[in-house]
Amino acid sequence: MDVITEDGNEHKDLLAAKVTAEQAAKAAVAAHPGQVWTVEWDSDDDGRAASWHVEVRGSDGRTWDASVDAATGKVTE
Repeated sequence: MDVITEDGNEHKDLLAAKVTAEQAAKAAVAAHPGQVWTVEWDSDDDGRAASWHVEVRGSDGRTWDASVDAATGKVTE
């Protein structure tokens, strides 16, 4: 997996994440069954906790976007 970062702080947050990209993908699919299309690291500077953005496509062809907390694994839309 390639990791592209814009600054050193983003890389530091990624390395400190307790939840891996694979775990985030599994959590997203457990919350919304389907096929994972993308998993992206998101550590915005807007004060929110770092998270994984997971895009899941259901069997009906609809796409669902999940945010998976990098520390807890909690899935939100």
